[in-house]
Amino acid sequence: MKKHFTFICAACVLVALPAMADQSGWFLGMSLGKGEPRFESAPIQSIPTREDRENGYKLWGGYKFNRNFGAEVSYLESGKLTQSGFGEIPCAAGSVCPGAPSQAYSQFIRSKGIQLVGTGSLPLTARFGLFGKLGAVHADTENQCVVGSFSCGSSGRNTDLTYGLGLSYEMAKNFSVRSEWERMRLGDKARFGDSEVNFFTIGAGYKF
Repeated sequence: MKKHFTFICAACVLVALPAMADQSGWFLGMSLGKGEPRFESAPIQSIPTREDRENGYKLWGGYKFNRNFGAEVSYLESGKLTQSGFGEIPCAAGSVCPGAPSQAYSQFIRSKGIQLVGTGSLPLTARFGLFGKLGAVHADTENQCVVGSFSCGSSGRNTDLTYGLGLSYEMAKNFSVRSEWERMRLGDKARFGDSEVNFFTIGAGYKF
C-alpha cells in the first residue's frame, strides 16, 4: 500500500510540474502614463488652481516564481508635473512674510529612477487577474518654483517606499496588457520639498 501511495504521489508531481513551470519565467514590458503630484514641504504657501502633466513612461522586467508571486525591477521617468495658482513669497528664514500679497506662482517636479518591488497576483478568470506590488524606489528629482520675482529650485536623490495595484489581461499565452496605479514619494524633503505622486500607466508585456 505504501508503495502504491508513493507511486501515486510521484505521478501527481510529474503531472503538476509542466503546469507549475508554465506559470514561472522571465518577463519584460513597457508602460505609458501620467503622474498626479501632491506637493508637500515646498518653501512657499500656495493655493493650486491648475495642474499640467506630461506623459511619463517606465520599462519593466522581472521573474515570476509561480502564478501568485514574482519580483520586478523598473526604470521610470515621471514626465514634468507642474502645479500653478497663487502663493505667498517666503521670508529669508523660510516663513511667509507678514502682509505679503499673494502672487501667481508655478512649481514643477520631474523625476527618473529605479524601482524594485515584490509582486503578488490573484487570478480572477482564466485571463483576468489582479496584482499588487510593494518595494522601494530610488529617484533623481528636479524641483523648481517661481512666485513673483522669487525663485527656488533644487535637485536631489531619495529612496522611499512604493506600492501599487493593477489589473492584467492575458491576450495570448506569452503576451499580456495591464493597467496600474502606483504611489511613490519623490524629491529631497530637506533641501526643497517632496511630492507624493500617483502614477497611472497602461502597458504591455511579454513572458519568455
